[in-house]
Amino acid sequence: MHSNLFSKKIIKFIFIIAILGLLVFLNPRNFFDKVREPVFKISYFFEKTFQVSADKVHSIVSTIFSIGSLKSDNEELSMQNSELTAQNVQLKILSEENESLRRQLELLPKSEFKLENAEVISRGVQGLNDWVVINKGANYGIKEGMTVVVLNKVMVGKVFEVLPNSSRVKLLTNTSSAVSALTIETNAKGIVKGEYGIGLILDMVLETSSLKVGDKVVTSSMSDAPEGFLIGKINEIRSSSDYLFQQAVITSPVDLSRIKFVSVVLGN
Repeated sequence: MHSNLFSKKIIKFIFIIAILGLLVFLNPRNFFDKVREPVFKISYFFEKTFQVSADKVHSIVSTIFSIGSLKSDNEELSMQNSELTAQNVQLKILSEENESLRRQLELLPKSEFKLENAEVISRGVQGLNDWVVINKGANYGIKEGMTVVVLNKVMVGKVFEVLPNSSRVKLLTNTSSAVSALTIETNAKGIVKGEYGIGLILDMVLETSSLKVGDKVVTSSMSDAPEGFLIGKINEIRSSSDYLFQQAVITSPVDLSRIKFVSVVLGN
């Protein structure tokens, strides 16, 4: 009951103040001239105070937005810096790859070789990539000891028996095959031999020589094959049985069990 009476008094007070304010503002018959000036001064004071507070709030809000904008700009600059760093890394990788390619091209045969293309017409013992027979022989200028390649750059074997119209080629995987070779990347020297008629190893590499998985192995000037023909890539490194040398398992870029066409290097 007391609360309701208090609420009604407040409402009446506010209503009376509102009526008085309206009368002062409208000033009928200039009746409130003496009151208007103090009221306007008081209202101006509150308006000025409110304006100053509003300006401060606006300044604070602007500062907050400026900080947010700076943070966003910093994040964008950070992202751009990361992108530039990644680009520099890519350029460095490309530079290293180009240098490696340049070294490789220096070792590849510089002369144009005269090649005699031939077709594989027979193979060795089933399951072993020891040798193949091709349909070209002495009548086409082929001689024993000539290098046999595919794709004009990858060595796969040597001619070891020649007939007038056919030849037998001993593949690098033959256990009696041996070719002097080296790695392009580190210049580690050794002998490429056949392993069990199905694989290749780079043998007799000094322990002091550096070998890495992925290194390319090519024919060296010490072999009776032209220098720089690709043999394969290293995919495993191990010590020899006497632990005096290193060995590397080599994977040829071609499947020797499936070759159908080859080229015999007749000369320059």
